[in-house]
Amino acid sequence: MGYYAPLVVGIAVGYARSIPQLAEDLLTVRPTILVAVPRVFERVQAGIRGHLEGGAALNRWLFQLALASGWRAFLHGQGRQRWSPALLAFPLLNRVVARRVRERFGGRLRFAISGGAPLPADTGRFLLSLGIRVLQGYGLTETSPVIAVNRIEDNEPVSVGPALPGVEVRTGLHEELRTRSPAVMLGYWNNDAATRAVVDEDGWLHAGDQAQVGPRGHITITGRLKDILVLSNGEKVAPADVEQALAGCPIVEQVLVLGDGRPYLAAFVVLRIAVAHSEP
Repeated sequence: MGYYAPLVVGIAVGYARSIPQLAEDLLTVRPTILVAVPRVFERVQAGIRGHLEGGAALNRWLFQLALASGWRAFLHGQGRQRWSPALLAFPLLNRVVARRVRERFGGRLRFAISGGAPLPADTGRFLLSLGIRVLQGYGLTETSPVIAVNRIEDNEPVSVGPALPGVEVRTGLHEELRTRSPAVMLGYWNNDAATRAVVDEDGWLHAGDQAQVGPRGHITITGRLKDILVLSNGEKVAPADVEQALAGCPIVEQVLVLGDGRPYLAAFVVLRIAVAHSEP
C-alpha cells in the first residue's frame, strides 16, 4: 500500500519523520490519504483529550456534543440509523468543532487506513465522529498483503471489512481465519515444511488469527490462536482484549498481558513518561 499502489494510481508519497513530529508533518504535507498503524490514531485521540482536559468546561461540553452528533451522522450516512431531529445540530457542531480537528490533519484528508494491529473500537468511533473517515484493514505478508478492508460507504469500524474481490475467506478449527486467492504466496523460500504448515493442499492459507465473518461478509478479528492464555484453573483468555482496554488509558504507552499457567492475569505496563510525571 505504501509502495506499489501509489505507483499504479499516481500518488506522491510523503513519509512522516517520526511520531513526535507527525503533527507538523501533516500540516506540511497536507495528505489526502493517510496510512498508519493504530498507535498513531490512539496518540491523536489521547492528544486531543489531553488538550481538552486543560481547557474550559464549555469547550469540553461542546466537544462531547460534537462527538455525539457526529456519530449519529456517521450511522445515518451509512444507512444504519434513521434521521432524527438530533441531527439538526450536526452542521453547526461539525463546522465549529470537528472541522478544526480535521484541519490539524492538513485539511485535505479524504480517508485514513489503519492496519498492522487491531484499531481500538473507541478510537475508531472517536475519529469517525469527527468526520475523519478511518478504514480498518487486515492482511499478511504472505497474502501480498491485503485480505480485507472497509469501504467508505460500508464501514463497520469494529471489523476489518469484507474481503477484496477475488479473495476467499472462511473460518476453520477454533475459528481460525483461512484465505485463498491468487495473492497467497507460493511458499517460503527453500522451506517446504514451513510452507506446508501454513498453506494446505487446497491452497487455503491458515492465518493464525481467530475471526468471525458477519452476514454481509465483514470480518472481525477476535484474537490470535498462539496468544491464547490458559490459566491454571483451565480458563482461556485472549490477552488482546485486555491489552486494548488498558492501552486506552491516556497514561499507558505499551502493555503486555501475561498469565499462562497461573491462576490470575498480570500485566507489564510502560507509562507515557511526560504524562506520568505531570500526575500527582
